[in-house]
Amino acid sequence: MAGVGHISILGIGDWASKLKGKSISIGMYNDAGKYLTDHIRFSNTAITWLNSLSSTINWYTQKGLVWPAAIAMGLGMVLGVQIAVWGTGGKLGVALYKGLFGLCTWAVSIYMFYQITPRAKATKSKGREAAKRFQQRVEELRKSGGLHELEGITNVKYSLSKVEFDFFGEYFVAKNYLPFFYGLLIGFIAALIGVGGGFMIVPFFTALGWPMYITPAVSALTVFLNQCSALAGWLARGVQFV
Repeated sequence: MAGVGHISILGIGDWASKLKGKSISIGMYNDAGKYLTDHIRFSNTAITWLNSLSSTINWYTQKGLVWPAAIAMGLGMVLGVQIAVWGTGGKLGVALYKGLFGLCTWAVSIYMFYQITPRAKATKSKGREAAKRFQQRVEELRKSGGLHELEGITNVKYSLSKVEFDFFGEYFVAKNYLPFFYGLLIGFIAALIGVGGGFMIVPFFTALGWPMYITPAVSALTVFLNQCSALAGWLARGVQFV
């Protein structure tokens, strides 16, 4: 949504088209149109950075954050972001950027549609059971006025190879190499089109069978790490706050 706002509502996309080829000298940029295209990506990053920071704090206080999994994916995303920033920075015109933005959106939409098919749902029985017990516990505590006593993630164990935890009677585990390498890909795509990547992160963890009550928390911290890396990269290239 931030990208749509910067491109269409604020009209930066039109300005990038009009100023294509105009000579400038800002940081590592000498083409005004390509600078504005990267500024769209930079501005989107700044907005999602602030949002992800707030969300991470909120999820942590609610005991819903499996932080080792977020770190594993976040490390991959940090690397993927830098590859995208330095590999595509100053090279994309706004027309190509819009095309890539639309293509990635369609690809994710197709994947998310697959996740609601019976075949995909069959792999998530543990997550559904944990979510059901979570909802029941919330109702019990709400009636008694004790929502502050709501349990969250428990028995978190982590190593270089995997992360394990319990959530309302169900045991979950993930190998760290899977989030890391997937994070590398997501980080590249996220920086390429100027998004946080949450809409690609959540489907990944739900596909592992994790309940929806905890995947947004992992996504929030992962996006925060991703956007820290992206902001540093764009600033190093000379993109400025305006």
